[in-house]
Amino acid sequence: MATSAVCLSLLPPVVGTPSLVHSVNGVPLDDPRELRDVLWALYRKSGSASLLDDSIRATQTAVELASDSLDPELCFDLGTRLYARYKLKKSREDLDNAISTLQLSVELTSDGDAQQADRLDNLGDCLIARAAITGSLDDLERVITARCCSIELTPDNSTDK
Repeated sequence: MATSAVCLSLLPPVVGTPSLVHSVNGVPLDDPRELRDVLWALYRKSGSASLLDDSIRATQTAVELASDSLDPELCFDLGTRLYARYKLKKSREDLDNAISTLQLSVELTSDGDAQQADRLDNLGDCLIARAAITGSLDDLERVITARCCSIELTPDNSTDK
């Protein structure tokens, strides 16, 4: 099995999403990366659950089309969108999928990447949400680890620290 196929098998399936739109306001969107960004921006402006579902589907398509290896940014975006849908619909499946996808994004991120702190922070948010549901001490320990690493990776002069 090719490396990208193995990596793709680690991603959770995205279920319950309607078919993708292929244009926005009559403008064709051929690139799944462009489409996912436009749909995400429209969702954030409108709060429309169907736009969020379309954004998730477009992001999943972009991940699947990544040729040789998974892109940690795409995995991060997919996890972030799944978490947004969890917060909207309270689907435990979306939360679990967000956690596994964000964890994969963290694992794929190169040492020294400036985005790693944000990825760890978002993973921590998801783990806190799941711990609140399940009472899992393992999730709480993972939150502490993720947050400590995130703080350590955040520059001292950052307002996020």
